[in-house]
Amino acid sequence: MTNITQQPSTIHFIEVINGISSTAIWLKLFDTTEVTLGTTQPVFIMKVAASATEQLVIPDGMAFASAISYAATNTGGDQAGSSMGALSGQISLKLITS
Repeated sequence: MTNITQQPSTIHFIEVINGISSTAIWLKLFDTTEVTLGTTQPVFIMKVAASATEQLVIPDGMAFASAISYAATNTGGDQAGSSMGALSGQISLKLITS
């Protein structure tokens, strides 16, 4: 789990590249600086198929009151799953924030 902004922010664009050829991933965004998978409630979940790129434009923005943190997992929904953070170089996340 990674804290990106450490302050209130708004997301306007998301791009996730899943370089893993055998499994889908779920990007989970949290409105907090501290995340415990399976306990902390995500405010946004995006599925990205194996070997796929997903982009989302949010014209009015998605506001985060505390901070933006994220995790990439192998399980959808609020379940904990396994964190995919160790797969450095295989999963890429780009955000445009304000």
